[in-house]
Amino acid sequence: MFRGGPALCVFSAPPGQTKLGLSPWYTYADYLHFIRTLPDHPHLTRTRLADSDGGREHWELTITDPNVPLESKRTIFWHAREHAYETFSSYAMEGLVAYLLSDAGSGPAGAAGSCCTR
Repeated sequence: MFRGGPALCVFSAPPGQTKLGLSPWYTYADYLHFIRTLPDHPHLTRTRLADSDGGREHWELTITDPNVPLESKRTIFWHAREHAYETFSSYAMEGLVAYLLSDAGSGPAGAAGSCCTR
């Protein structure tokens, strides 16, 4: 258990650049790779909403079964990547999208059949 005071981390690193962080890196390039490598799927719609003032792309993903009537669905809104260093939500979003597009997630008992995720 750590209580107060500075923490000391000692390790050997090969020559070159070494990054040390409190959470795993998830860069804007990682985000673009995720968006651009999403599979074509009948339940997935990708919409580029806008670009930020800094020129970064903002995307909305909608995952739903178009064959299920809207009134039979629940709407779930999950927002990720609000701030640059929210890496955990980025990885969680990737996992959620992978699940919802999988056979387990998009089957009759899966969430894509009964909700609309944005």
